[in-house]
Formats: sequence, structure tokens, C-alpha cells
Amino acid sequence: GEEMWESSSNCQILHDYADDPDYWEQPFYDHCWFVNTLSGGAPYWTKYYADQAHGFIKDWGDEQNGFRKLAYSMHYMTDLSNPTHTEASGRSLTLHGHYETYLNNNWMSGWNYYTWVQQHPYYFYEITNPEASAKYEAELAYGYMDHLWWHYCLGNFDADTSVRDDTYQLLRYAVAYNMGLIDYARR
Repeated sequence: GEEMWESSSNCQILHDYADDPDYWEQPFYDHCWFVNTLSGGAPYWTKYYADQAHGFIKDWGDEQNGFRKLAYSMHYMTDLSNPTHTEASGRSLTLHGHYETYLNNNWMSGWNYYTWVQQHPYYFYEITNPEASAKYEAELAYGYMDHLWWHYCLGNFDADTSVRDDTYQLLRYAVAYNMGLIDYARR
């Protein structure tokens, strides 16, 4: 939100509500778009909440509810930057927990992804159809699955610089698409 010159209160709303969908007891399927089977709920939910956010912000002037809905939309879009949310397979299920733990462990220490995200200038993707954009982001992330799986099997996943570099690019996709969602909701 800060990169899109949003107010501190709107940024705080995005921060406070972005993780809510993880507590709704939805099936994992709703947080995915499986490129290999062309199925999953995340593109639908990305669009559903982006359209609600647009309605609240532009049609009704209700930024508080608009940015709350936008946070939900951004959650699903962010999920699709994780390659394990893009492939229906046993290896994806195996790698899922490991990769999310890896990201959590390296967010503020280790590779310090938080600082990297904060220090790099960003562009955003113009979104006209959030559902189609979500599917496209999933396709981009899916392209990293084989490489990440290979390093997981080798046992060097956590220390490998190519995994770090892949994660940098995946985070760049997440930020660019989420900034595009902010633009979409405000347009």
C-alpha cells in the first residue's frame, strides 16, 4: 500500500486483514490454482473480493470496508505466487509446509526477504480482470516448481542461493500483482 501512496490507515487495514482467509476453514483448494488441472478457487476469490473492494471504494466511498475486502483479494493473489499453490501433486503437498516455513524463517532474518522487498523499487501490473491475472500469476509461479523441488530433494533448499533468487522473483510477482489490485480497486 505504501508503494501505491495509500494512507497509513488504509495500509494498516491491509496489514490487519490480509491473513484472515487462512482462518476461515476453507479447503486448501480455495487458495490455489492448479495449472496442471486448471482447477482451484483462488482466482475466483481474488476477483470476488477485488470487485467488492472496488464497489466499496469507488461506488460507496467506504474505504474501510473496501480495503478490508482488498486485503482478502490480495491474500489469494499472494497465495498464487507460491509454486506449491499451483500444482496438484504429492510433491506440492510435501513441499508446501517446508516452503512456507522457509519464507517465515527468512522473512526478518537469514535471507531477510522483508528488507529486500522494502528496498527494491517496484512496478505494478495493470489488472483489468483479477481472475485472469491470478491465473497468469499462478502460471508464472508454477514454472519454479521443478527447480524448488529439485533442491528440496537434494537437501540444500534452505541454503541454496538459487532458491533465494527464485524467491526474490516470486516475491516481486506477488508485490506487482498486489499493487495492481490496489490500482484496480481504486480505478
